[in-house]
Amino acid sequence: MQVKTLYHSPIGTLALISDSGALTSVIFQKEAAFAAAVSEIADGQNKALCDAELWLNSYFKGDIPKGLPELGLSGTKYQLAVWEELLKIPYGKTSSYKEIAIRAAENTGSPGFSAQAAGGAAGRNPVPIIVPCHRVIGSDGSLTGYRWGVSIKKALLSLENAL
Repeated sequence: MQVKTLYHSPIGTLALISDSGALTSVIFQKEAAFAAAVSEIADGQNKALCDAELWLNSYFKGDIPKGLPELGLSGTKYQLAVWEELLKIPYGKTSSYKEIAIRAAENTGSPGFSAQAAGGAAGRNPVPIIVPCHRVIGSDGSLTGYRWGVSIKKALLSLENAL
C-alpha cells in the first residue's frame, strides 16, 4: 500500500511516497502528479519515509547525508543502470551526461548509449535529490536538462558547493 508524507524544503514542498516500505517517489509541488499524490495517496509514515526525511534534513542543512533510505526504483534496465550511476556521483561533484551514458552502457553490456539517452533516463528519475540527477551536467559544464528547472538544479549544486 502506498503512503505519503509532505516534506517542506527550501526549494518547495515535496511529496515523499513509499510502497511496501521503500521510497518510490519524490514529487515536486510544481509537478502535475503532485495534486494527484496529495489527494489520492493516504498520509502515512514508515521507516523509508522517516529515513528520507532525515536524509533530506541533513542534505538541506548542507551536510553530506549518511546512508540512503531504502529505495524501490522501477524502470527499464537502462534507466536503472543510469540511476545506479547517478548514485555514485559524490556529494559536491558533477558528471556529464556522456560519462553517465558510457558507464551505464558498460554496466548493461550494451555497445553504447548517447548522452541524450542518459539525459532521458535521468529525467525519468522518480527519486530526485536523493538519486542525484541534478549532479549531471553537459560536457561543456552547462547546467542543462533538469526536469524540475535549471534554477532548482543550480540551487542544489550551490548547496553542495559544486558550482
